[in-house]
Amino acid sequence: MTPLIDTTDVFVAILAGGRGTRLWPLSTEERPKQFLSLTGEHLSLLGLTVRRAERIVPRERICVVCPRQQVGMAALHAPGCRVLEEPAGRNTAAANGMAAAFAGAQNENAIVVVLSSDHVIRNEDEWYAAMLAGIQHVISTNRLVTFGIEVTDPDPRYGYIVSDQLLDRTDGREVWSVATFREKPPREEILDLMESGVCRRNTGMFVWRSNVFLDELTAHLPDTSEVVQRMTSATGTNGDESYLQLPAVSVDVGVLQQSKRVSVVHTGIDRLDLGGFNALRELWERDENGNAANSVFTEVDSRNNTVYSDAGRVALVGVDGLVVAVTEDAVLVCHEDQLDRIGPLAKRLSQDNTAGEGPEGHDSD
Repeated sequence: MTPLIDTTDVFVAILAGGRGTRLWPLSTEERPKQFLSLTGEHLSLLGLTVRRAERIVPRERICVVCPRQQVGMAALHAPGCRVLEEPAGRNTAAANGMAAAFAGAQNENAIVVVLSSDHVIRNEDEWYAAMLAGIQHVISTNRLVTFGIEVTDPDPRYGYIVSDQLLDRTDGREVWSVATFREKPPREEILDLMESGVCRRNTGMFVWRSNVFLDELTAHLPDTSEVVQRMTSATGTNGDESYLQLPAVSVDVGVLQQSKRVSVVHTGIDRLDLGGFNALRELWERDENGNAANSVFTEVDSRNNTVYSDAGRVALVGVDGLVVAVTEDAVLVCHEDQLDRIGPLAKRLSQDNTAGEGPEGHDSD
């Protein structure tokens, strides 16, 4: 599809620094989820995101932001893209600052489309049209743009946006000013937001001019802004130890909740965030008993289970609501109502391994 607007000043930044601890043992520090193929295609999640981004810009204007230990994997899964190396992960405010500073150094009029590397988009034509609407709004207004989808359940794992004024209509999509932006509020607060006005769930995708975002970063996180701009102008994007001293703050909390110049494009993007096994269950096809799996498995009188294996066949007998994950290095068996404990388990296992202690074969989040 030919873009309806000029995208010659547009860059795409893919944030690929997550550890994916809620998907342990599939996702590990050595090979986080963005480098896994989980959708049935041969491409990894990062590879799929790069392919999607190419609908907007060529690969030479796609950059991937990740911590130093993931640079080699990122280059392998995103060939032809620029990999921006963080000395260490410092959450998305710093990562977005690095991407904006990099794009601005290449083009003083740079517009940055920000994508996450762990999203599956199930209606890419709608995604593409929404991105173009966001780019057009940025060109017209120089505001920070996010994308909001309909709220179907008050899930505290996501961010929420309350709109207050209709600003524009682009290709049938409404663009509103943002009155309230809340990152991962408790369920009760989400219900209040839903009653207070036009409420949308944040998608974790953004568009902004690099200089406008850096101005807002300077206003609300001045130390972060100073470090990322100095790194980019002086040393490319390598090795500034002051980066290690930055606070780990999300762009949602550090900038978007504070800024008065945020807009939201209302869109019907069907986005699946592969944050945990419940998302894999939604992604994979289920059998007549509600079991979902990435490969062939055998079951007898078993229902509503989620099975992953890259190390042989799994057989289930008389069980209900389990998550079973088998890799060459580890086995996880967990009931579906205990999924929120996998992340802390993986972190504990990582700490045990780093310290050279802990029970053999036992890992934690």
